[in-house]
Amino acid sequence: MTQEPLPGGIAGEIAARLRELLGYYPVGPPWSEPAATLTLTGLGGDSHVVELVPGAGAVLSDLVRAQIMTCRAENVDGSARCMHCDGSGRQHPTMPA
Repeated sequence: MTQEPLPGGIAGEIAARLRELLGYYPVGPPWSEPAATLTLTGLGGDSHVVELVPGAGAVLSDLVRAQIMTCRAENVDGSARCMHCDGSGRQHPTMPA
């Protein structure tokens, strides 16, 4: 699947994709107020801010943690048991579809 690049270079594209992903995170008051901001700055100095509501930060952290574990497992000295499929080639039963 090929997607068109978004304006703002890689920093803008990452920020836009994060906003899109975190937009699916269901929140209502009082948890809908931002608890933190993530600022991505391109090499040209352009800044892109992503507001994180409580819980969305945990979602982002979980994604990064799972990817780190997958990268470690895929290394030559790794277990070859990634977080996505636990080495089975099929989606891990505890990972969301």
